[in-house]
Amino acid sequence: MPARADAAAAPLGRPAIWGWLFAAPFVATFVYFARDGRIAAAGTSAAAAMTWLATSMVRPADRHRVKGVAIVGAALTLLTTWLSASVVAFAVTSDHIDHAFVTIWLVAAPNIGGLLALFRSVQTRAETSATLRELSGLRVSALSAPVLQVSAQTRFARTFDDVIIGLENMVQLAVGLRVLPDGVDRATVWAKDDDTWFICASTSLTEGGQAFTQAVIAEPKKAAGFVANFAAGGRPPSEIPDQIVRGDVLLVGANVNDHPWFAPNPAEKRRSEGIAVVLLRVHGEVAGALCLTSPGPQIPVTGGRAEEVVDILTRWAQAFSIALASLYAIRREQEVSREGPQAASD
Repeated sequence: MPARADAAAAPLGRPAIWGWLFAAPFVATFVYFARDGRIAAAGTSAAAAMTWLATSMVRPADRHRVKGVAIVGAALTLLTTWLSASVVAFAVTSDHIDHAFVTIWLVAAPNIGGLLALFRSVQTRAETSATLRELSGLRVSALSAPVLQVSAQTRFARTFDDVIIGLENMVQLAVGLRVLPDGVDRATVWAKDDDTWFICASTSLTEGGQAFTQAVIAEPKKAAGFVANFAAGGRPPSEIPDQIVRGDVLLVGANVNDHPWFAPNPAEKRRSEGIAVVLLRVHGEVAGALCLTSPGPQIPVTGGRAEEVVDILTRWAQAFSIALASLYAIRREQEVSREGPQAASD
């Protein structure tokens, strides 16, 4: 076990494919020079081939081997540059180390060094991008912890009121934690009865606004509402600009009121500009939806910011689905309890 740990911490691993590709020409020059009896050039070619392979074996730095990787990487980069430039100079000057050799060496070395620097730069950018993605994920997880905590508590609720209070707290946290882009300031949670979608939790709707419902439909229908249409498995018309669909997430960045799915809430004066909808599933079936709105075009629909919003809503959907499942479980228990006395009387 210690041997495996030491191997994992070592600065060198297996050669990368690009190392073999760059080493191959120097193996060929080694064979060529050796056949002609040019010992110095052949030996330099062999050494250059090995240093290219060794350079491609340097592992990405981590906290366990950062010092070793830095030292070994710098040494191998210099050796690879010097030896490769020497092979070029030997090939042109017929193994004579003179002014021509030095001139060619000084021209070749910066170009080879620049190639290695390009590889390191690309690797650094890739590692930095990966690090930023990890940090974004950690940020979302850390800031979403209160939402998950309330969801876990709501799971054990035994009354409708307790579940509704939990959902109300969750939507308040969703818009208050500032995980989403600035400007996303309202949220609602929808559930469904047999044939109606209704709002069971909201951050800011009036009592009349929260009474707004949408009919459960089997296929998309114009002006039936975003929740009803998206839950019916519909995909909005592709020609509509400023929108994306990623699985159970729909983002509309602007002009929500002009969208063919839009259904106005007559009790609300506020007209939002953007909307984000994520479906909530219970036992694999669509049982609800979380909707977030913004007064302006703050909901992104392109690039990395849009993908981040999709990731956030996908994670939150799991938490809200747990709370929503409690709502349906309590309803089933009440239905069973009502059927029991009725069956006994029959």
